[in-house]
Order: sequence, then structure tokens, then C-alpha cells
Amino acid sequence: MRKVLIFIICAFVLTLSSVSVLAQEDNQTNESVNSFELFWPVVAGKSKGDTLYSLKLFKEKVRGFLIFGKPQKADYSLFLTTKRVLEAEKLSKEGKKDYSVQTFDMALSQLAVVEKSIEDSGDNMKSTVDDLNLKFDNLEVFLPWLVPQYKDQELTSKAQQVLDKVVELHNKI
Repeated sequence: MRKVLIFIICAFVLTLSSVSVLAQEDNQTNESVNSFELFWPVVAGKSKGDTLYSLKLFKEKVRGFLIFGKPQKADYSLFLTTKRVLEAEKLSKEGKKDYSVQTFDMALSQLAVVEKSIEDSGDNMKSTVDDLNLKFDNLEVFLPWLVPQYKDQELTSKAQQVLDKVVELHNKI
């Protein structure tokens, strides 16, 4: 009986201490942006240099080919842009600068598809504007945080190009 009582008291104390730590963390202003929280459930997954990455790209192309309608293609391409940005972040954290730069280039090419789809869709965009705005908003929060994180000028430049294109396209819709 005595062991059970000690266990309950210890559990209670630990619970109170963890709650106070969480409350202190919430009170602190945190300037960092967490890509996991911002884009959940989208994660980088396989990235350039992984053995199955070409299979992932093939799957995405087939899926994109089966999507009809310009607004839906714009939405899917913006989703792929987000995936490429997250992959570039992952690669840069792993120290794979060249792959990260190439992945940012892939994000820019997806943004070109978004731009073409927006221009071609005209009034049909109204059905997906809210979804696109949410994705653009998240990218506009994440990319300004990500750009200064890079110490390499080439990575910074590529990330800034993606950010500039995101802002430009977001203003078009």
C-alpha cells in the first residue's frame, strides 16, 4: 500500500512539473518556424539522392497526368512545390548542398506549372482559391524563415527565388 501511495505522489509531482515546463515554453516567444507543424501531414520523405526517389517522381507525374482541370492541376503543383521545399530543407540539413539546390530548381519548375494553370483557368480558379491561399500562406511563412538559415550563398539565392515566385503567384490569385 505504501509503494502505491509513493507511486501516485511521484506521478502527481511529475505531472505538475511537466505542465509548468510546457506553460513556460508557451510563454516564451519562439522565433523559429517548424516545417512539421506548418505543413503537417506533408513531409519530405524520399529526397534527391535516395535510391527510390525516381520512383517517387514517376508516381507524382502519373498522378499529375490523371488530374484534369486547371485549378486542380495548380493545386497539385503547389502541393508538389511544398514537397520540394521540404525536401530541400531536409537535404540542406544533411549537408547535401548540390541536391538541395537541384531540389529548389524543381520547386521553381513546379511553380511555373502553377503559374500556367492559374493563367489558363480564368474564372474556374474560384473553386480552389481557398486551398491555394492556405498553401501559399504557409510557404510565405516558412520560406522567409528558411532563407536566412543557409550559410551558403547559392542555397540562399535559390530559396529566395522560390520565395519571390511564391509571393508573385500568390498576388495573382
